[in-house]
Amino acid sequence: MGDKALSLLGIARRAGKLSVGFEAVSDSIKRKKARLVLIASDISPKTEKELVYISQTSSIKVIRTSYDINTLSNAIGARAGTVSVNDSNFADAVLESIAQARKSEGEFNIC
Repeated sequence: MGDKALSLLGIARRAGKLSVGFEAVSDSIKRKKARLVLIASDISPKTEKELVYISQTSSIKVIRTSYDINTLSNAIGARAGTVSVNDSNFADAVLESIAQARKSEGEFNIC
């Protein structure tokens, strides 16, 4: 189920390259720090819509994962339904992991 992506998110969090939660992610997008935004499958439609709208102005990819909030939270060590990856190298690695998982399981949707 894309455990590599979850592992990479945990590493990015420990490296300080992740923003966690709606407010922090929104701030990262607005400050042009975010490189990739991931949202949990059970996040509210309103929150998803707001993140997609904010991200469009900066051309940042927003990906709805198959992970629920609990799974995402366990991977990063903090309760959140959305995260932004704020480092290009981590973002590329997560995207590559997601691409591989999509080929085998079809578990992510790009917004």
